[in-house]
Amino acid sequence: MIRKNHGVSRKDIAECLNLSKPTVSVLVSRLMEKGFVRETGILKIENKKAGRYPVKLEFVPDALYIAGVDLGGSKLEAILSDLNGHIIKSHRSRLKVGSARKLLVTLENTIESLIDGIDTDKLLGIGVGIAGTVDKRTCVVKSFPAFNITNWNLKDPLEHRFGVRTLLANDVTLDALAEYKMGAGKGAGSLLLISIGTGIGAGMILEGHVYEGFHGQAGEIGWFVTDWTSEKKKEKTLFGPLEKWCSGYWLEKRFQKLARGKNLAKLFELSQREPKVFKALEEAFEHLALVIAGSVVLFDPGMIVLKGGLGYNQYEFIERVVIRVLRRVLPKEFLEDLTIKRGAIEKFGVALGASFLVQQMILAI
Repeated sequence: MIRKNHGVSRKDIAECLNLSKPTVSVLVSRLMEKGFVRETGILKIENKKAGRYPVKLEFVPDALYIAGVDLGGSKLEAILSDLNGHIIKSHRSRLKVGSARKLLVTLENTIESLIDGIDTDKLLGIGVGIAGTVDKRTCVVKSFPAFNITNWNLKDPLEHRFGVRTLLANDVTLDALAEYKMGAGKGAGSLLLISIGTGIGAGMILEGHVYEGFHGQAGEIGWFVTDWTSEKKKEKTLFGPLEKWCSGYWLEKRFQKLARGKNLAKLFELSQREPKVFKALEEAFEHLALVIAGSVVLFDPGMIVLKGGLGYNQYEFIERVVIRVLRRVLPKEFLEDLTIKRGAIEKFGVALGASFLVQQMILAI
């Protein structure tokens, strides 16, 4: 409550939470001792007849810091942030193909540079987003396809090196948490983020908390089948059926001849002049729209956020197709309060989500 209401008083808290004033005083004193709350002055009240003026309280965002990391398929992004998500330091670099051991050394050196100069007692924890699947019970990286790494125990060596709790999760899941906390989804009760880039994945926030499923594999929507008649004749590959319709990698592959060597941005520009290209792209994203329709029925999110290289840069085209299909296949009541938005956090979204995950799991805030 203090975090969300700058300048609130002990009296305000007691009345709002229906607690006794002594109880609130004890709780506030504990928070002040730990450095999470401080007094900021007197709350002056007009025509006050007797007694002391209430003292204003505020949350202290730099009471602790978190290291957030985005370990992507080809890049490494990392931040040191305070409890409000304000970025103190940041790092961005390209990743070279290498072993799990080499990746660990790179991560350790990056985190070391971020926390250099701060009191180590103020480091709350480390959060890492992985472009792959993570077992939510053990935090073992089950699959990191870009580096052909499986069953990677990254948690224990990082905790041993830095002496703080380390949490890992899928990168799109953490991006969804960041958008929920301080981006397009701020204020939404629940959120479904769909990332459309080289591949396709989703992250889900349910009542303010990350939903990862029983095994930590929720959101792998690239494996949705939208056309079984054709899919049952195909061999299974590293890309899922939906990804073979409208992921960046497969769009470039499918439209290589049609686009005459142009990149995806040029392909979408070409679609405005050539009906054949426009129709082909529309059909591709109709499959994504059908998956979104199924997700709406199953998950009932208050908001859908489109992100990733394609989801962000070609938002208008994709949104138009999605809305048209949703209106065609879903009853009106499913769409009345459903909002679709473009992601708002352009940089360090996954790393910020990793920071917020650490806060949720350790401080429950």
